[in-house]
Amino acid sequence: MSGGAEGADGGGGRSKERALAACAEAHGALIACFKTCTLASSFVGCCNEEHAAFWGCYREARGTSATRVAAWLDEKTGVASKADE
Repeated sequence: MSGGAEGADGGGGRSKERALAACAEAHGALIACFKTCTLASSFVGCCNEEHAAFWGCYREARGTSATRVAAWLDEKTGVASKADE
């Protein structure tokens, strides 16, 4: 097992591992792009297209955009997240 309990995702969606596997190509492209960034280009936005492609894929594959912080706030305030509805 890697990174915690099977299916534990903090947001009610699918696991991080499965989402990363589904988006492996976009993730690889983002990492490769990051390796070409310079310090100066990182301040003005390096790899914006690759970043958007990976995170769009990841959110779609995982089925949620909730973070642990958002889930914690929902729990503390009594607000149900969309994944719980």
